[in-house]
Amino acid sequence: MLILTGVLFLLSALFMLYSLYAQKQEAGVGKQREEDALQLMGDVYELQSQVKRLEDEILTTPEGNQKKTSSLQQLTVTANLKYEQGFSIEQIATSLQLHEDEVIHLLPDHVKERYA
Repeated sequence: MLILTGVLFLLSALFMLYSLYAQKQEAGVGKQREEDALQLMGDVYELQSQVKRLEDEILTTPEGNQKKTSSLQQLTVTANLKYEQGFSIEQIATSLQLHEDEVIHLLPDHVKERYA
């Protein structure tokens, strides 16, 4: 009987040590999860800030629109000059790498009427 009590006491002590060890490991895993969650939240916040900054930059600077407008104006001037020099619509389209309809759209109204 005494041996059985000693064995049971020893087993209970081992189980108690094991439970303490398991709690420490769980605490470490929980702490790691918390650190990972905080890191993820920080990364998300940083990405949101970058997206907002880029959106503000795009919306506040009209450079993108100016570049498109200046390119369109340059194409219009070039197409008109070539037309006045006697180039055909097909030749202008080939040299500007545009479709013939796009070239006609760039030309003045009195020229557009001829090709309508």
